[in-house]
Amino acid sequence: MEFLLPGDLEDGISLSAPPPAHRGLIIPFAIPRHYSFPGGSCLSQQIEGSDFSIWQRHFFIHQPSLLYFHSNRPLLALNYMMEGAVACRLQGVGEITMEENSSHMLYIAPRDKNEALFTPGNFRCIHIGYSSAFLQKMPGKDLLLNPAIAGEGRCIIRGFRHAPSPITRKIKTLLEEIIACRETEANRQLLFDARVRELLFLHAREQDNNRYANTKPPGIIEELTGYITEHLDQDLSLSALCRQAKKSKTALQKIFKDHRQKSIHRLIMEIRMAKAMELLVTTDLPIGEIAALTNNNSFSYFSSSFTRYFGHPPSHYRKKENCVQNLK
Repeated sequence: MEFLLPGDLEDGISLSAPPPAHRGLIIPFAIPRHYSFPGGSCLSQQIEGSDFSIWQRHFFIHQPSLLYFHSNRPLLALNYMMEGAVACRLQGVGEITMEENSSHMLYIAPRDKNEALFTPGNFRCIHIGYSSAFLQKMPGKDLLLNPAIAGEGRCIIRGFRHAPSPITRKIKTLLEEIIACRETEANRQLLFDARVRELLFLHAREQDNNRYANTKPPGIIEELTGYITEHLDQDLSLSALCRQAKKSKTALQKIFKDHRQKSIHRLIMEIRMAKAMELLVTTDLPIGEIAALTNNNSFSYFSSSFTRYFGHPPSHYRKKENCVQNLK
């Protein structure tokens, strides 16, 4: 995703090395691009993944500036506004404001010229662009809606966007882990892959929560979700959860069907997979021990379930150098 000036777009832009005052913002492994224009300057840094891209941009604006942002291919992007607020006009959507500490998921059609109006000040934003190939491998595609899943050459619904979501402490931590990563290139790509997946899961879960915010019963789902998360190594059968929630099997299953549109079994599986991914990329625990900690029936069952869920076997996400070498 590129930002350009109005008019002839490229007129008025001058590329230069980042000034000394900005060098502390440089990401060593990213592709930097610093450019100036009549209203200010921008330090843009790009991180390329296997089938996703990450950009961090700092805008330094000294007079109101109207910029265009566009993409040469269909793009579904998570946009995190870390500092400052920007008024935007999106083709097929209309006017929105990207507030500070909020995130938006937007579909950007190729060749559309979307406007971003900057007022004087400093701005920082992080964009994650997901290719259709990446999204094809994701579970729960219904949460992301069809525009992201269609092939890159096919007609995709215009005007697609989700409601804005808050940037939580967890999201900030994941984004900073990407920006501050100092791993070797091979390990870095594994970490990026895990983090951008988790960010997409968090966004989908937030949208899911918003969708049913006005209808879910107070406390029951949140309490049960918290209990499952803290007791993955214990009995999580339907009978055990009914005792914990003080509900009958029929009543508990109906709550999830009516208010979450997913089964209890699906919730447990999602929590187990998320915990397993966290342990794989942040610890050196053997994969067999991770399977036991997440209470999967057996190592082979865990491995096959994990592969179906994430698209790669557990060993793909290990930080150990020998695991990385085995994957080459």
